Amino acid sequence: MIMDRKIELTPEELEILCRPINGQGGFQGLLRGLQRNLDRKTRVLTVTDEQFGRIVRYTSQYGWGGFEGRLEAIRKNFPRFFA
Repeated sequence: MIMDRKIELTPEELEILCRPINGQGGFQGLLRGLQRNLDRKTRVLTVTDEQFGRIVRYTSQYGWGGFEGRLEAIRKNFPRFFA
């Protein structure tokens, strides 16, 4: 079942997600997609099912670095989706 998830970001999380993205890799593509799904006025981010899976995979299977840190603001909201 495909389900979009809505996450309201804090102003600080919004700033982190909206930082410029350099490069063309998988993380960069994911971040660009998340930026496109963001309503900057309401600070509500819509995360698609595909993006949700990529965030889980990228933040659990790879080492921690700058791009993973940018996803942490989103990932911390995930427990409420499994309640």
